[in-house]
Amino acid sequence: MPHKVVSVKLYQPSITAAICDTLLISLAVAGVSVVVLRVEGMEQLLSLIGFFFLMYMGWIMWKSNPQDGQNEIGPYSARRQITFAASVSLLNPHAILDTIGVIGTSSVVYDAHEKVVFAFASF
Repeated sequence: MPHKVVSVKLYQPSITAAICDTLLISLAVAGVSVVVLRVEGMEQLLSLIGFFFLMYMGWIMWKSNPQDGQNEIGPYSARRQITFAASVSLLNPHAILDTIGVIGTSSVVYDAHEKVVFAFASF
């Protein structure tokens, strides 16, 4: 029985999300979380960005008209899928809180080598 070849295009959104999550975790462990927590107004700015992101996502879902789960337009382009996956990963307030607030602040107690091990364990 021949094996079915799966196109890499099928995995582009997943690969994009994985790269974005790895970037967020790396930045958090590298110390961005300390900067975010110490800079005046940064938490409010991130919350405001997250608010508008969630409002946009809600508006898009509200305006969509799914019929039996089918997309009337057809399949999205690879560029649109990658852009959407990146925006969901990088602008999602929950992801930012998890990486900056939880993973980043948890990594503060570790030193150089331990911090690298912690980062890889977090991926």
